[in-house]
Amino acid sequence: MAFLIGDPCKSCGKSTKNSFVLSGRSARPYCRDCWTIKAKEYNSRRNMVHYNLKQRHDMTPEQYKQKLDLQLGGCAVCKQPCKTGRNLAIDHDHQTNVVRDLLCQRCNVILGMVNDDELLLFDLIEYLKRHQVRMAS
Repeated sequence: MAFLIGDPCKSCGKSTKNSFVLSGRSARPYCRDCWTIKAKEYNSRRNMVHYNLKQRHDMTPEQYKQKLDLQLGGCAVCKQPCKTGRNLAIDHDHQTNVVRDLLCQRCNVILGMVNDDELLLFDLIEYLKRHQVRMAS
C-alpha cells in the first residue's frame, strides 16, 4: 500500500499534510519530526558499528568491505550471505584477538558453541557419519 501525503505519520500518528518528507521520488510515511529522529538513530547506530569495528577488531569499514569482497559477499565457511539479513560477523581468535574471516550468524554461533575445539568438531562429524541413513543404491 502506497503512502499518501496527508496520511498519518507511521510513528506518531499526526497528519503529514504539511510536514511530509520527500526522499527520492516518493513521500516517506513519517512527519518531519519523526523522520529527523529516525535519521539520528540510524546515524548513531551506524557510527556505533564503525566504533565497534575499530575498538574491538582494529578494523575500518573499508577493511571490512575489502574482506567481504574477497569472500564474494558470503560466509567464509558456508559461502552464503547471512540469512538473518545482518552483516557477517567478524570471526577472531579469542586467545590472540587476531581477525580470521567473516562468518554468517549460523556458522559463527556453531564455532562459538564448540569453543574452536577441532577435536570436538571431528567427533561431531564422526557421530553424524555413524548415524547417517544409508541410501539404497
